[in-house]
Amino acid sequence: MPVKADREELLHRVCGELAFDLQESEEDLVKKVLQALRKHIAAGECEDVKSTMPKDLTSILP
Repeated sequence: MPVKADREELLHRVCGELAFDLQESEEDLVKKVLQALRKHIAAGECEDVKSTMPKDLTSILP
C-alpha cells in the first residue's frame, strides 16, 4: 500500500534505509537516483507519476 509523505519525510525515509554514510545531501542523492531511473522509464510515464505527486515533491523529479 502506498505511503503518503511530504518532501522531508520522503528524503529522511529514503536515506534512513541506506547502509552507508552520505557524501552529499539527502536531496542530491535522491535526485541522482531518480535521474538514473528516468533513463529506463518512458517520458510519458514519468510525467504521469509526476502529475500524481504532491507539489513539494515534484521539484526533486528530473
